[in-house]
Amino acid sequence: MMTTHIPAALVTLLVLSLVGCGGGSDNTSRPPCLGHYIGSGFCTGPLVYTVGGTVSGLAGSKLELTTYGYYVSDTAAISANGSFVFSAKYAEGDDYDVFVSAQPGNPSQTCLVTNGAGTVGSSNVVNISISCTTGVANAKLTGTYTAVDYSSAGESGRLWTVTFDGVGQFSAIDIRNNTGTVDIITISGTYTVAADGTLNISVNGSSTLTGGLAADGSTWVISQTTADGYMLPEILVGIKQGAMPYSSANLTGAYTAAHYGYASTGDSSGLWTVTFDGAGNFSGTDTVNNAGIVSSAAVSGTYAIAPNGALIITPDGGSTITGGLSADGITWVASQLTAGVSPEILVGIKQGSMAYSSASLNGTYAAAHYGYRSIGGLWAVVFDGTGTFIGTDYLNSTSTTSSVGISGTYTVAVDGALNLHVAGDPTVTGGVSADGNTWVGSQTASGEMPSILVGVLRVSP
Repeated sequence: MMTTHIPAALVTLLVLSLVGCGGGSDNTSRPPCLGHYIGSGFCTGPLVYTVGGTVSGLAGSKLELTTYGYYVSDTAAISANGSFVFSAKYAEGDDYDVFVSAQPGNPSQTCLVTNGAGTVGSSNVVNISISCTTGVANAKLTGTYTAVDYSSAGESGRLWTVTFDGVGQFSAIDIRNNTGTVDIITISGTYTVAADGTLNISVNGSSTLTGGLAADGSTWVISQTTADGYMLPEILVGIKQGAMPYSSANLTGAYTAAHYGYASTGDSSGLWTVTFDGAGNFSGTDTVNNAGIVSSAAVSGTYAIAPNGALIITPDGGSTITGGLSADGITWVASQLTAGVSPEILVGIKQGSMAYSSASLNGTYAAAHYGYRSIGGLWAVVFDGTGTFIGTDYLNSTSTTSSVGISGTYTVAVDGALNLHVAGDPTVTGGVSADGNTWVGSQTASGEMPSILVGVLRVSP
C-alpha cells in the first residue's frame, strides 16, 4: 500500500485550524471535515482535484481503468480516444495508482499506462497516458507450448498443450486435476502481445488473464487480475517446445524448481535443488513449506523425455508428474495428473556453471505469484542489476483485486541461488536461469505461508 504524503505547509495549517475542521468528537457544533480525517483526527483540505489523462490508439470496446489509493478508489469505463477523468475527487496529498482493470475487445487490444502513479498536488492530475495497441507483437508467440496452471477454483492443477498461431488465436488440450479428480477438455481463445511483452490471454467464455512473454518468446507467465468480482486467483507458466527429437540427454545438470500444491493439512510449496544426470535419473534436496512448517528431505527418482519434449518425472515413493522441457533445455514444467492424488505444479530452471552476480538479474520482468489462502497476482518490476528492484503488484485475493507499489533488494549467489526481499515481507528464496531470462522463488522461511513465484524477462535494460 502506498503511503499518503501530506505537504508540510498543509499539516501546519491543519493544526492551526483544527477547530474549523472538526477534529474532536466533544464539540459537534464544528463544521464537518471537507476532506479526509488522518492521523489523530486531522483533516485534509477539501476534495476538489481530479485525476485523468489521455487515451490513444483505442479501437476496441469495454476498456476499463481503475485508480486505487489509500482514501480514494474509482473505476472508469472508456469508450473513445481523447481525454478522460475519474469521477472521484481528491484532496491535496492523496495518492493515486491507475491501472487497466479490463482490456478492450472487438478487436482485442493491449493498453499500457504511463505516469499512472503519484500524489495529487495543488492542481488536477492530467498527465496520465493510456496507449492501446492491436496485435503489435503477436508473432512473437507462435508454435506449441506446454503450460502448467494452478487455481483456487476447487484447488486444481492443470496441464495445457497449447498452440498459438502467431496472429492472435490459440487452441489447447487441457488436462485438469481437481483435488484428485482428473479429466480432459479442449479450450480455445484469443491473445495479444504488446511491444513491451505484455501478454493477454482470453479463454473463450472466461475473463482475460494478464502477464508477460519473455523477450525471446521461450517462456510466459500469466495471472488472473481481472476486477470483475468473481474471478479467482490463478497462475500459469508456459514453455515453448522445439521441433527437434528430444531424449533424456536434453535434461542434464543442476536445476532449481519451485513447486506448489494442495494438501489436506494446508497448501504446501517449496524448492527442489536437484541434478539430472542426462540418463534418466535425478537426485537432490526438497525444502518444503507445509502451511508454515518447513522441513528438508532428500529427493530422487527417474525421468524420461519423449521425442516431442514431453516430460515424465517419477520421484521415489511418489506419483508420476507430467509436463514438458523447453527447446533449449533451460526450463521445464510439470503437473500432478494422477487420479486420486492432490494437484501440484512445478517449474524448474537450469543453473549455469558461470559465476552469477546481481547483474544476472537486470531489466523489466513480469512475475506471476500464488500463495496460501488463495492470494495470487502479477508483479511488473524492474531489477537494476545492482541489488534493488521496484514496481507494482497487481493482487487478486479471492476475487478482490488491487494494486500496490513494491520495492526491495535481491542477491544472486555465484551458483545462481536467489534471495528476494520485498520491503516489509520475509525473504523469498529460489534461483535464476543460466540465461537470466527466468527466475523462480518460493517462501521457505519457517512460520511463513507457502507461495510460488515465476518471473520472465520482458525487456532487456
